Amino acid sequence: MKQTKQNSPILRSSHYNDSEIILDESDEPINGLLHNFYLAGKSDSPPPVKFKPKTLKICSKCNEEKPFSEYYKNTTRKDGITSQCKDCSYTKILTSKKRCSKCKKYKSLGMYGKNKSCKKGINSRCKDCMQMILACKTYSISEREYVRLHKKNQCSICKAKPKKRKLDIDHNHITGEVRGLLCSQCNVAIGLLKGDETVSVLEEAIRYLRETDLH
Repeated sequence: MKQTKQNSPILRSSHYNDSEIILDESDEPINGLLHNFYLAGKSDSPPPVKFKPKTLKICSKCNEEKPFSEYYKNTTRKDGITSQCKDCSYTKILTSKKRCSKCKKYKSLGMYGKNKSCKKGINSRCKDCMQMILACKTYSISEREYVRLHKKNQCSICKAKPKKRKLDIDHNHITGEVRGLLCSQCNVAIGLLKGDETVSVLEEAIRYLRETDLH
C-alpha cells in the first residue's frame, strides 16, 4: 500500500518541485526518503534528489567560515581544498623553519625560493646561499672572496649600510675584475658615466662642482 502525503516525513531542503529535489550538502539524509516522500502528481515514483554543492567551509585554524576561493587546492582531500584558509596557510609558511642544505642554518620558509622540482615546491638552499652561488659564478670569484666582500657590509663610496637588500657587486666591465660593493644609487651613478672614461669624467665633475659651488 502506498504511503500518502500525510504520512510523508518533513523534508529539510532548500526547495523542491515536481521534477526534482535540491538539498544542501549539509542536510542529513532522511531515512527512507525515496520511499516515503510525497509522490508527484503525474508520477508514482518520487522525483530525483540532487545535492546543491557546498561553497563555504570553516577554517581549521581561525575557525572562520570562508568561501572555497579562500582555500588552496588539495586533491588528496575529500572536498578538494586545504583544511586551512590561504591567510592561515601563508602565516604557517612564514613561521615554519627549514634547514638550508648549504649553510646548515634553520631559516623560515619565507627565506627560500620556490622550486617545483624540489620537495614541497621549496628550494633546498636559502635565498642568501643561492645569491652567493650565482654571484660567484657570474663574477668568477670564490665563496671565501664573496664572504670577505660582504664582511664590512657598507658601500665603498658613500659608506651607507643596507637595511633590506644586499649591496651590489661592482666590477670592471673591461677586465671583469671585482672592485668592491656599492649601494644601488652609487652603482647606478657610476654606470651612467662614460665607460672607459669614468675616472676622468668623475674628476671633471668634481672640478665643476668645486668651481661652481658658492657655499
